[in-house]
Amino acid sequence: MQGRHGDDEREAALDRFAESLAILGAHARQYGVSLLYEPLNRYETNMFNRQADAADWLRAQGIGNVISCCAICFT
Repeated sequence: MQGRHGDDEREAALDRFAESLAILGAHARQYGVSLLYEPLNRYETNMFNRQADAADWLRAQGIGNVISCCAICFT
């Protein structure tokens, strides 16, 4: 999820994000796959920047078939 929200818009942004992930997760399930969500760094978004925060939020929302993942870069 790339982009930034205003501080007063965070809850509304999270609600829209949860709704979108639920729809996409259900769509992915139809094809026998899971949807991967990768939290981005602070320069790309202010939604979630830490893997643990994103994973905790996903669990708390009860969103099915969506998995939080980490990008691993080798240079």
